[in-house]
Amino acid sequence: MNKCVFWDRDGTINEVRIVDGKSQPPDCVEHLRLIFGIRQLMDRICKMGYLNIVVTNQPDIERKKTTAEEVEKINKAILEFLPLDDLYMCPHDGNWCYCRKPKAGMLLMAKEKYNIDLKNSWMIGDRYKDIEAGKSAGCKTILITNEFRSLIPCTPDYIVKSINEIEEIIYNGY
Repeated sequence: MNKCVFWDRDGTINEVRIVDGKSQPPDCVEHLRLIFGIRQLMDRICKMGYLNIVVTNQPDIERKKTTAEEVEKINKAILEFLPLDDLYMCPHDGNWCYCRKPKAGMLLMAKEKYNIDLKNSWMIGDRYKDIEAGKSAGCKTILITNEFRSLIPCTPDYIVKSINEIEEIIYNGY
């Protein structure tokens, strides 16, 4: 079985925009700014024998704040630049959807496709929905804190202030 690091997208591998005091995903590929050092970190995680897969909620598609085509351009740019094995996206807005985090649907789809051992895998994100999805799937979890983090109704396995702290945690398999 394969081990995997599942990554949230906005606020975890790429910077968010601040609009009216709230964090927002990039609205076009020209506004995409990857977190400094994320490519190198993912390269090192690959060398540890992990797959790298992004799992991202993109409800602004259904909310008509952006188009599926624009989000796909952003996702394509991310896939071209980062050493990713795959990227799963939920375009829905609402808790009815199987794939929308905090549900574990995207992680479970990846598990089936890539024969992933979820107990020896990680979910990394900047919101409680990421942590809940990882916990629901049986992964270990790392929360990256930020000033826009909402209250966490669940407990991540680790809390870090930046991506610089992630490699040691995964390497040591805490």
